[in-house]
This record gives sequence, structure tokens and C-alpha cells, in this order.
Amino acid sequence: MLRRVNCRSVLMTCVLLFSLATCAWAIEIPDFTFIHASDCHAPENSGPAIAEIAKLGAVEMTPYKTVSLPPSFVIVTGDLTEFGPWNGALDLYLSWWKDVKIPVYQQSGNHDGTWYCIRRAVRRWHGSHCYSWDYNGCHFIGLDTSGIQDPRPCITREQLIWLKEDLKKVSKSTPVFIFFHHPLVPQEFSSTYDWERLLDIVRPWNVVLMMAGHSHGFNHRPVEGFDLVTGGSTLKPTPGFSIVSIQNGVIRVAYKKTGEPNASVPILEKRIPEKSPFPDIEILEPKENAVYRSGNVEVVARISGNTARIEEATYKVDDVPGGLTPENEQYKDSFPVESLPAGAHCLRVIFKDENGVTFRKSVAFYTESGSTQSVWRSFAGGSCKGTPAITDDSVYVGATDGKLYALDRKDGRVKWTFQTGGEIICQPLVVGDTIYFGSGDAKFYAVGTDGRRKWDFNTKGPVYSSPVAVGNLVLFGSNDSTFYALDAATGKQVWANEEPGYTIEVKPFVTQDTVYFGAWDTYVYALDVKTGALKWKCVGLVSSKGGPARYYSPADCGPVVAGGKVFVADRGYGLAIIDASTGTIVGSMDKVSGTGISEDGKAVYLRKTDGNLVKIDTDGKEIWSVPAHLDFIPTAPIERDGVVYVCSGTGGVEAHDATDGSLLWSYQATPQLFVMSSVEAKDGIAYVTGMDGSITAIKGTPKGAKEQ
Repeated sequence: MLRRVNCRSVLMTCVLLFSLATCAWAIEIPDFTFIHASDCHAPENSGPAIAEIAKLGAVEMTPYKTVSLPPSFVIVTGDLTEFGPWNGALDLYLSWWKDVKIPVYQQSGNHDGTWYCIRRAVRRWHGSHCYSWDYNGCHFIGLDTSGIQDPRPCITREQLIWLKEDLKKVSKSTPVFIFFHHPLVPQEFSSTYDWERLLDIVRPWNVVLMMAGHSHGFNHRPVEGFDLVTGGSTLKPTPGFSIVSIQNGVIRVAYKKTGEPNASVPILEKRIPEKSPFPDIEILEPKENAVYRSGNVEVVARISGNTARIEEATYKVDDVPGGLTPENEQYKDSFPVESLPAGAHCLRVIFKDENGVTFRKSVAFYTESGSTQSVWRSFAGGSCKGTPAITDDSVYVGATDGKLYALDRKDGRVKWTFQTGGEIICQPLVVGDTIYFGSGDAKFYAVGTDGRRKWDFNTKGPVYSSPVAVGNLVLFGSNDSTFYALDAATGKQVWANEEPGYTIEVKPFVTQDTVYFGAWDTYVYALDVKTGALKWKCVGLVSSKGGPARYYSPADCGPVVAGGKVFVADRGYGLAIIDASTGTIVGSMDKVSGTGISEDGKAVYLRKTDGNLVKIDTDGKEIWSVPAHLDFIPTAPIERDGVVYVCSGTGGVEAHDATDGSLLWSYQATPQLFVMSSVEAKDGIAYVTGMDGSITAIKGTPKGAKEQ
């Protein structure tokens, strides 16, 4: 049978081969090869695939009819483990590489960050969780997109700050390779703006390849003009790894399946350009972090260095589109400040040329109109995941740059900072003139309100649990699977309970004689405050139903106790109502991601995954339920002075009347970036932190003057 030949495909192939063979490559770099591996998921057996890497020499890349050089190093784009270091999984993962004699550069993935964040291990291996090195005239950058004790991806602020400084040392013509775990797609990030901030930084440089994992697929995924490839998995469904070959100025990527002699699956072939292919886009208005209170927001943008004619210029504010009109080599539009809700916004301009190619750039700005406005806004040097602690004159908050920040409560001015060796994601505890908090460096700290260290206490794992106090004790959990009671004055250990089988990250709830908390071993625990002895433990609601029970432990939003019952949500979004004295489940609800307690201790607030904020009594009966744009983020609603405060996962703060749930005011705290903390409030001012590093003080309308 005759087969029809696609002449156009043949012609395009010939043109590509001719250009690769005859054109002088723009960048002369020595030939080399490296391995891109991903998604090993120890303790599941990725050993056979990694054993092949240890023995690997030159590999035939059959789709390109070429042979690679032996690899010079390995890049692993995350999910090194399935459930973090539990049961020796991280040690097992490292043992698989013991016979690999070339350098191995790793980043963490969502499975490495959710239940036991391994940033501390990455710092030990590579000096920092974001790092770079040079090889054969190329620059390599590793970024951590995994969440800290959370499955959602995020590019934390300190990494973006570091990246800008790192690139200052790199020539604009140097080929740059960037790797991380999550592909840059909108399905899991808070919004496209999260990763567009990264792309805006690197566009002026010659980024020739981005590498990711997560999907277990091995393919080419162009992202806004950047070439991104995913590295498959050393485990499943098609075990293997990618060969990345640089020869004669051409990058070739092909996937080698475990057990096969050749790299047989084509992924990408491209010539290394001499410079960035992107034109220069300037957003002249609005300026980054500009604040608009009245009148119009002017949009003014300019593009230069483009080789093809621009046919269309548009913009989006958040998700609302608008058009730009060309005028004197600029593109302009405007819109009223009052047309936007009060708070943070993201504006992105989009240019499309005559070939259909689009170019983008983004900027964040703020509108302060109406009766609900920010009192002040400050930025830390890292992302802020923890709830702030408020006193009469100060706001205390930790950040992923390892610092505790003390801000002036009146104006947000930074009074002092205290540096630790790891990320701080807990809510600090302030008792008198002392601030207590833990860090990802495995230490628990006591710092004076003057910023001076009083004492610190070493544990064997990162300390992400927010501490509580009772009597002369300060109580907290650690990722070393131990719950601690320390003397608040001296830092001496009073007792430690090692009953939990895995990490403890939640804020405990303490009464005069009992402390309650959940751990990532499926259990809720009740311990005697004086001795640390176990009173009872109870399997969480969803964990009790079988399946991968540990994954859905009642361990990422702390419990509350009211009416003799413990109310605790789990990662499967089930709410268990447990008898506080016996540890027996006496009731349950579904679609609950977080719990909070009323000021009088007679009711419980539920953060529902269907978007609602619900108030129930201690028997589990609904008092009221209102829409509040809530989601799956495991944070607690907070009641202060008769007002209940909540925040959506992407920064929408709301204040509701505690009596009937009616909306008092709302405010957008971040430009569509994650908020993973609860709102705190004092004297009618709400304080909220964001993963953009923001700490915002918000003054709403007076109670009773409800928004329409």
C-alpha cells in the first residue's frame, strides 16, 4: 500500500537540519552532557533507574542521530521522597546515588515539602534552598517552588530577591539553565502572576532551558516564549530520565527509558541563541507598588527591540481585560480607581506581533478608595506564611528569609530584625517582654522585645509549630516528631513526649491541665500539661477511613476545644468532633479546612471548602452560614471584639459580624498571591501577611456600617 508523504513536514525537517548543520552558532561553549532526573518518590524503588545513571557513558540519542558525551552532572527536579524523610526515606534516596561519581544537584518537590519540609537538607547539600553554579560557560540556577508544609507551589520572595542579585553577575549572552519542581501552569499556583514575576526577572537574560518535574511526563512545554521540559520519573509510569546534550551550540533533550540502551524519545532540539529573544517592555504607569486613592489609574507601556510589527496591545487588571491605544511610541489607557475593589492588584500588558507571538510584563499596584483602606503596608525580605502577633505597640512576624521582624504598630516601620538559620512560618508568641518562636534551623528561640536573644533550644528537626503558653511553660511541636514543654524563663526542657509518629506543625490548644494537637501520623493527641503523659490519642476522621491515611492526617490546622469537645479538621477536609475527656469521636462534618473558636468559647467557626464561613454551637448545630470566598487553605477564622476575620487563599480579607455573619467590610491584601495565615486584629485594625512578603494593616468601616 502506498503511503502519502507530508511534503510540508519533510521540507521543515530539511530546513531545520540544514540550519543546525550550517549556521554558525552564536555562543561558543564546550560540548557537554548532563542528566535531568525527577520524581524518585523514595522509598518506592527508583534504585534501578539511578543505578543506570551510575554506569552511564556516551548515549545514542536516536531521534537526532547523534551520540552524547558521558554526563558531567545530574539535576533532580524534586519529589525525592514520597512522604518526606519518614521511615528513613531520605536516607534511602541518598543511598541510591552513592555509586554516582558525578555531582548531583537537587531541588525539593511537593512531596518533599508538604509533610516534612526538607529545605534544611537542601541547605546542607547546596548551601541554600536557591543556588547557582557555572559550568562550561553556562549558568545554572535551582529554585524551590515547593510549599513549606503545604502542597501548593509558591516562589517565595527571598528567592526572587536572591535571583535578581545572582543574575547581576551573569553576562546577558551567557546561556542560563533554570530548574525547579512545578511546571509553570496556572492549575496549582495561586495565579499566573506568581510565576510571571519569575519570568519578568529573567527575560533580559539568555535563558535557554527551564526544567521541571511533578507531572511524571517527559515533554516540551513552552511557557510565554521560554522552552520548558519536564523530566519524567525514575519511578513510574515510564521509568527513566532525560539526556541533555549540548554539542556544537545545539541543545538536544531526549528521554531514556530504564532498561533501554538509547535515548529514544525526542523532547527538544534547538540552537543556543546569542541573547534573549524577548523585546524590552516598560510599564511606565502604574509603577510597581504604586498607591492610587482617587481619580484614574493611567496605564502607559512601551515596547522596544521587537523585530516584527506590533499588531495588538492589551492589558488585564487581575482578570479584567482592557485595550491599549498607540500614542507617540507608547500604549495608553486609563480607568477609574473606584472601578476596582480596595487593595492589591496585578496589571499585565500583552503585546502581539504580526506573527502572532505575544510578549508580556506584569506589575503590582494598590487602590485605596472607599471607607476600607490600609493603614500601612510593609514588606519583609521573604514570604510571610505565619499569622502575625500583635501587642500594644508592635507587630511581630516571621518570614522565609529566616528573620523575625518587629514592626511599629502605628506605621509599619521595621524596628528591628532577628536572624535565624531557617524559615520562620509560625505565629510568634508574646508573653511580657519575651517573644517565643521556632525556625526551620531546628531551634526554638526566646527573644526580648528589644530584639536581643535570651535563649535558644535545639531540637532534631525544623520547628514550624506555633507555640502556646500555660503557667510557666511554653509548649510546641517539632518536625522531629516530639512535643516539647520548656521553662519559659530559662529554656530548660521540662518534659518531652515522643509518642507521635511523625511531624507536628500545628498550633496546639491548651487548657489548664491538657494540651491538644494533631500530627502527621493520623492521630490527634491529648497530653497532661504537667507531665507530658499521654491521656489519649484518636485517629483523625478521614485517616480512619483507610487509603493513604497519613496523607490526610488532622495535622495542618490546630484544634480548638469548646464545650468539652475537640474540633479538628484534617487534610481530607473532614471535621472530627471528639470528646475531650475520652478521645472518642462523637460527631463529624465534611468540607472543612479550618476551625476557630469564638471569644466566649461557646461556639466554633468553620472554614468550609465550598466557600462558606459557618458558625456552629458546641453540639455541632449550625448557628449561621454565609458566603465568604473561602477555600482549602487550612487556616483558622479569628474573632476579635465581636468581629470574625477570614481571608481567602488569594488574599481577600473579610470581616463578618459574629452575631449573624453579615459582611462588614472586605479588602484585597495581595495581588492574587497566596495568603496562608490567619488574620489577627486589635482595636479594630486587622493585620494579615502574604506570600508576597507583605504585612498589611487594614482599617474597615465601623461595625454596623455594612457593605452593600
